Amino acid sequence: CDWSSDVCSSDLREGPFHDDAVNTLADDRELSAADRDAIIKAVDSRSGKGSIVDRLRVATLKIRANPGYQPQAIADVVLASRGNASITNLVALGKWLGGLGENERLLEVIPFDKARLDSTLMSLLLGALGALNRWQDIEPSLKSASSSLDPAHNHLLLAAVAFRQGRKPDRSEEHTSELQSHH
Repeated sequence: CDWSSDVCSSDLREGPFHDDAVNTLADDRELSAADRDAIIKAVDSRSGKGSIVDRLRVATLKIRANPGYQPQAIADVVLASRGNASITNLVALGKWLGGLGENERLLEVIPFDKARLDSTLMSLLLGALGALNRWQDIEPSLKSASSSLDPAHNHLLLAAVAFRQGRKPDRSEEHTSELQSHH
């Protein structure tokens, strides 16, 4: 397929295999510059319609083409995602930012009140805090009564935080009874 042709570009914009094709091509690190630019153009032409996933694909391809573009790509995607902060979009954005090692930015875009509602978001938030060695910030999040994590998982993470902080895990009755009531 000649990526610059109208037929190939229209196939990338729509159709039943669009997402699979674009994902496969976007992940191909040996893609030629011309093919990458054609894919960017094809996906970018529709990404203004609000799909955070398409914006992330385009940003990833642009960063691969020019690593110096990463700060601008991140700023553009974060700005575009404002006002469209569904859990699904926040998870996609959080995974993308975490994959780029942008843990501070991840903490800026995932509000704790949303993370409490979804275990994946909570895991992303806690992972970013851990990557930044902010163990003192993890513990209050885990002890929050409204954590979206399973109590057993919560207990294990509290033990890991205690270990990272050089102290013995908290074996308070509160955590033990929470674990027992879950089973």
